[in-house]
Amino acid sequence: VIEWLSTGDQFELIETGGNTGTFTGSIPTRSYVPALADKTFVPAAQAGVYLTASYRDASPPNFVSSLTFRVSSLATVIVEPTNLAPSGSLFVQVKDADLNTDPLRVDVSSVTLVGTFFSTTLVQITETSQDSSIFTATIKTSVNQVSGAF
Repeated sequence: VIEWLSTGDQFELIETGGNTGTFTGSIPTRSYVPALADKTFVPAAQAGVYLTASYRDASPPNFVSSLTFRVSSLATVIVEPTNLAPSGSLFVQVKDADLNTDPLRVDVSSVTLVGTFFSTTLVQITETSQDSSIFTATIKTSVNQVSGAF
């Protein structure tokens, strides 16, 4: 049995084989949702929070180990258009709950823009609204050197 110290919930671990002494398990997480009575997932496991798991040995009964880790999310990136016209605009969208560091404000982050004809540049992306986890930027391009454009 594994116990989440942050919530007190307990979950079962399964031994990997006969008398291997190695036990594994997985626990689905959901954001901002209270735990169900059947304890099928860990509550309040939104990206960025830290969870601590501990294991207590049954024989002899003692505390064996503890592990703290950060909940993370996979990011998706959209860049459009795929064929950019000269002096066109490039739209960038990043959906990543890890960048949403404060649910009460619009967060700002950055992406790295790499091109053949210009040096690597950081571009600021801004969350579309509070707690949306969707960040966007529109990048202007130019065939001439123009301030504020690539």
